[in-house]
Amino acid sequence: MIKKNIIILLFIFCSCSKYHHFSQDLGYTKDGVHGYTHFKDNEPVAIYSNFYDSCFVEMVDLQPETEAGYMVTILDKKKNFFYVRFDYPNIGKAWVKKGSIGLNIRGLAYENKDSIPIHEKTCLKSRIIGYLVNPQTVPILDEGKHWVYIKAIDGDKNEIEGWLAPIYQCGNPYTTCP
Repeated sequence: MIKKNIIILLFIFCSCSKYHHFSQDLGYTKDGVHGYTHFKDNEPVAIYSNFYDSCFVEMVDLQPETEAGYMVTILDKKKNFFYVRFDYPNIGKAWVKKGSIGLNIRGLAYENKDSIPIHEKTCLKSRIIGYLVNPQTVPILDEGKHWVYIKAIDGDKNEIEGWLAPIYQCGNPYTTCP
């Protein structure tokens, strides 16, 4: 009986663990989740020296060679900020406000999927609160266990917020990561 309970608990833990891997290329590395700046428009992005609003450093303009935004990796989070590494172009590390980094939803256009599930928690077995049916670029509002908390438009054209699994994330502004 104890052996059976341990096996059940181990299965539940592994299916919801951040180490649950998929066979496909994911939208993150061991460093963190990938995204990009300027996903909504070409307005400058505010850079901070730490995670307090009072520590504003500068606004970073979009350069012509990166017309779709700067590629970043989310390394850490505190309060309403992400600590990011600018991967392309490589301009160092800084704090940016949550929601100022975005990503593309992957899987709809190239894998013939009808819909992408949005979950209540960072676990594939958690309740599905809605489905995305259109490719879209979404803001990253939070990150946990390589999942991202996003705001998107569902199949009924309603705004929905929830957790997007790593397999459906594309942090490259030039593609939807087929």
